[in-house]
Amino acid sequence: MPLSSQVADFFATLGDHTRIKILGMVYAYPLTVNEISERLGDMSLPALSYQLRKLEEQHLIKFEKDPKDGRRKLVYLADKHVTHILNDAIVHLKGGKECEGNLECDDTDNLKLLMVTQ
Repeated sequence: MPLSSQVADFFATLGDHTRIKILGMVYAYPLTVNEISERLGDMSLPALSYQLRKLEEQHLIKFEKDPKDGRRKLVYLADKHVTHILNDAIVHLKGGKECEGNLECDDTDNLKLLMVTQ
């Protein structure tokens, strides 16, 4: 698949309001699928599983076993790149502190905007 198609698919995945809400939810700390479902409120577990699968296919989230309870899986942002992408989108749309290409910048204030506007 050409890189241009891969990038288009990546942004298509980010083009869904529910998926952005999920990314905002797991930005601060990981959540279980049930916790995400409760916070979304009106989504069935099969529908949520579909949304999570789309995010995982694009390497935006990852699942890991809960260190406290090995039976539960937690949903995390896949890496700092995802935080950076979300932060840059918020800066572009709303203004705010720019990261200037540094993945280690303090983007907490910008991403709090995403979390409270769900």
